[in-house]
Amino acid sequence: MTRPGRNDRCPCGSGRKYKQCCMGAAAPAPAPRPVGLLDLLQAGVEHHQAGRLAEAQARYQQVLALEPQQPDALNLMGALAFQVGQTEIALRLVRQAIAVQPDHVDAGYNLGRILFETGAWDEAGDALERVIALRPAYAAAHGNLGCVRQAQGRLDAAAERFRAALALDPGNASTWSNLGAVLKASGESAEALACYARAVDAAPGDASIHANLGLALTELGRFADAVQSYRRALALRPGDAATWSSLLFAMLYDPAHSPKELFAEHARYANAVEGPLRGAWAAHPNRPDPARRLKVGYVSADLRRHPVAHFIEPVLVRRDAGAFELFAYYNHAVKDATSERLASRFDHWIDCQALDDDALAARIRADGIDILIDVSGHSQGNRLPVFARRPAPVQVTWLGYPFTSGLTAIDHRISDALAEPPGMTEHLNAEALWRLPGPFCCYQPPALDVQPPEGLPKDAAGALTFGCFNNFTKVADDVLAAWARILAQLPEARLLLEINGLGNASYRDSVETRLLRLGLPLGRVILEPRRPENQFVLYNRIDIALDPFPCNGGTTTFDALWMGVPVVSVAGRHFPSRMGATILGHAGLGELVADGIDGYVDLAVALARDEDRLRRIRHGLRERVAGGALLDARAFARHWHAALRGMWERWCERDAG
Repeated sequence: MTRPGRNDRCPCGSGRKYKQCCMGAAAPAPAPRPVGLLDLLQAGVEHHQAGRLAEAQARYQQVLALEPQQPDALNLMGALAFQVGQTEIALRLVRQAIAVQPDHVDAGYNLGRILFETGAWDEAGDALERVIALRPAYAAAHGNLGCVRQAQGRLDAAAERFRAALALDPGNASTWSNLGAVLKASGESAEALACYARAVDAAPGDASIHANLGLALTELGRFADAVQSYRRALALRPGDAATWSSLLFAMLYDPAHSPKELFAEHARYANAVEGPLRGAWAAHPNRPDPARRLKVGYVSADLRRHPVAHFIEPVLVRRDAGAFELFAYYNHAVKDATSERLASRFDHWIDCQALDDDALAARIRADGIDILIDVSGHSQGNRLPVFARRPAPVQVTWLGYPFTSGLTAIDHRISDALAEPPGMTEHLNAEALWRLPGPFCCYQPPALDVQPPEGLPKDAAGALTFGCFNNFTKVADDVLAAWARILAQLPEARLLLEINGLGNASYRDSVETRLLRLGLPLGRVILEPRRPENQFVLYNRIDIALDPFPCNGGTTTFDALWMGVPVVSVAGRHFPSRMGATILGHAGLGELVADGIDGYVDLAVALARDEDRLRRIRHGLRERVAGGALLDARAFARHWHAALRGMWERWCERDAG
């Protein structure tokens, strides 16, 4: 069989150039065949490369009619079947090719690729390991094995495979991008950035690589550069919803953007993603009975070991089964013990990651969902484009993102009166605000036996210690400058920061350089890398927590209070900058919320100097929080169910009527 050219599309179905995929890794040439058979096979390959799949299939079938066990034709038919979504047929065909010719590395590669895409990661890894044993210089097999190991969470093994692939094919943009993703997930953001830069150089027209570069820049706090990368990606692929969401998250963290500018960008997202769909919105056949049992769907990628689980479980545990039938649309490949526990709280659990937006929207309509709740916002793994198709009559966003979705297809956003006082933020929301009577969420502490200390940590340490354990991406330069002002007025005080990725020397150097530039004395700053075993334990080393701004902490503030640590915050004029105000206010600690940066500095200094007041606030803080509104799951469930019923009644009266 004549091989395709170096720059032709690889006939294996990967979509990559032949030189970047199967070139040099094909199976040993079979014994000479009749010329007619070879001509048919080559014609099929040419059609396959050109995207004429029906014609390619016809030629492969002709080959198999002449020689039913021809391994190349079986393999290529399998690759084609997988391209058109016929997974079971694809697996049968490539396995048949391997049975005929066990050392057929192209078929082995395709088997591994198909198994990976279907989620059979262990089998996929075994198949690709066999391919590499047969042909160690098969770059694509190394790269795909890296993807398998990444999916399995074996990040070191994934990085090893990607590096092996790059040693064989150093110009492969996808592999550079994949290595960057693994390094970013390992906390090595600086190295990830270098990988993404290599990927952009290799494929400047690939939108996904520009988007990945934006993610790495965001992790490093280089928001302006991240926004530029996302905009380059969107120039290449204007309607890509995931890139839009990443852009919005970067802008949300960047204090350079006003709330008004943020809202305008969210509206542009809606025009790009929702705009083309509005004309296809169809009426909903749901029966407009205000008192009937309702079908409520929750859409999330975070129904697993994730902070969201601590807030969604209280309402699931106390749901009114007679009034609500619950559906979970779970958009993540990982299912852990938390997933299993949460699944038992739903009447229906649908793994939806493999469903595209149209298919998932159709499934939600077919399920007859009355109220559909987005629990992700613009966070990773969201399915906002499904909501943009308006598959349910009432659509709500809650919890996963501290700002508007931007979508007019979503009717309500859950909030509360301390986070968004009436008249303050209505103009910043595409949705109508639905304020709960108490806090907008309910905290469920983790099942960890870590107790707060009896006294102040300074009693043992000899000096008062401030701390911040928030995602360091939220810690803008203005925040560090304010912390420097606090330490300047308290010469004995220290600052403890827990930061992901500090194990990487170059990243640690960049953090220290930034701290020095903004006036923080390194001799009084304690840098701790984020480690699972440190969760909650580090709180017993700090006397006062400092909230970042303008994006306040959320889960981290709840955690601090649970560990008996008061949090000093500053309130702004939109929801992301008022998380501290609502959490502390509902904890009875509104006195710790300042109105501006100067007030924030003064408040932190005054609390540190007033040791008696600090001891009074800390004493019994966990018990007060446990008995207050933030952990009152019964009250929250009542408010939540009343809100859902109220939204439904409004639809019955207005929209259905």
